[in-house]
Parts: sequence; structure tokens; C-alpha cells
Amino acid sequence: MNPANFANEISWPKVPSEPLPSLVSTILWVGGACIVGYGAYSVYKCCQSKADWGFFRANLEDRRQGQPLDPVQLPNYNATNQ
Repeated sequence: MNPANFANEISWPKVPSEPLPSLVSTILWVGGACIVGYGAYSVYKCCQSKADWGFFRANLEDRRQGQPLDPVQLPNYNATNQ
């Protein structure tokens, strides 16, 4: 392979004569990317809210049993003030 003719030796994809198929394919690609991105974002938000709710519920159960809360979340917690 001659480095000077490298661009000519690659089999480049053929450009269609009408712009319509490429336009439709571009719209489909952009729409699909938006749908996938929105799906990933909604899964992330759902998992984040479930994680927050799980932490909140665990803290409520700890409070009911009279146990101290997580000291990482509450650094100013005093063990004598239950």
C-alpha cells in the first residue's frame, strides 16, 4: 500500500445521488440517539431516587430502634444525645 495513495485505496462509501435517503437516515440516527439518551437518563434518575429513598428509609428504621444515624452522613452527631 502506497502511503501517498492511501486515501484513494480506501473503499469510501458511495454517496447516494438523491439527498433524501441520507436525510432520512440522519433523522433516524438522531432520533434513535435521543431515545437511547433519554432512556439512559430516566434509568439513572430512577435509580438515584430509589437509592435516596432507600437511605431515607434505613435512617427512619434506625431512628425507630433508637440507634444512632450514619456518622458519615451526620458528622456533628453526638453519641450521648439520643
